[in-house]
Amino acid sequence: MIPALINRITQAAAVILVVATLTFAVTWFGPGDIATQIALARYDPDMVTPEIVLSIQESEGLDRSGAYQFAVWLGRTATLDLGRSLVSGREVSAVLGYHFQYTLKLALTAMAFSLVLALPLGIASGLRPGSKLNLALQAVSSMLASIPAYILAIVLILIFAVHLSIFPVAGFSQAAHIVLPALTLGLGLFALSNRLISSSINMVREAPFYLFAKTKGLPKYQVLLRHGMPNAAAPILTFLGLQFAFLLDGVIIVENIFAWPGIGHLLLESILARDIPVIQGAALAIGLIYVSINAAVDLVLLWLNPASGYQDG
Repeated sequence: MIPALINRITQAAAVILVVATLTFAVTWFGPGDIATQIALARYDPDMVTPEIVLSIQESEGLDRSGAYQFAVWLGRTATLDLGRSLVSGREVSAVLGYHFQYTLKLALTAMAFSLVLALPLGIASGLRPGSKLNLALQAVSSMLASIPAYILAIVLILIFAVHLSIFPVAGFSQAAHIVLPALTLGLGLFALSNRLISSSINMVREAPFYLFAKTKGLPKYQVLLRHGMPNAAAPILTFLGLQFAFLLDGVIIVENIFAWPGIGHLLLESILARDIPVIQGAALAIGLIYVSINAAVDLVLLWLNPASGYQDG
């Protein structure tokens, strides 16, 4: 596991450098004046004057070159200092921490919704290829996978908020507020994970070791649990890890539809305001999340199957 861990740490360092460079370049050299957009985000548009814009430009060092700004940010990041928001003045780490907790909560709830449906239905479908259950689940999964998230969100709002009045549409102060955004994401994940689980189980049940285990007279559930699931786990865990990382990024559309204050919501607001430190901090956090979850999945798979060894790349 040590070579795998060292490899992932090296990848994390490369991700930090690449993500930081690209994010800074896109934000810094984007259209519009940065100081003006920050002023508009800080104050009422009617109050913004050229003097205020000039003051912000000087106080925030925006009159310095882009290379200087990037070097300063890299230096601070090396000491784990992400700087402060140009709009609110708060520490970027504190801003990210506040919004990340909501994205984590949403991601975990969405994954729970997905797995509660996908695991039992995917296993049952994989054990009965060609059955009515298998065909029905394939049809439902294909339909859900083809529906954009914002369309699914609108449909769920119309059903559960407008017509049935069961769940609120937007907000985050009550437990009920998380249901519709988590269900929107969870159904999308179910559409993909259900098909993958079914396919993995179907492939394993046709493998020689699985057929041999059945000939030994073991009960079907023991064959599945002892020989089927461990061997089907690799693609399933890899997929779930990537999907969880994707959710932790903060699905911008879903979070903004339901006014959920996660990383995606924060990132959109920061991009509109050209709040460079927050944008860079969020992009950095997203890159590290991907690398960390991929590393964790690799280590779990190596622990489940030590005989596979570790291969670079």
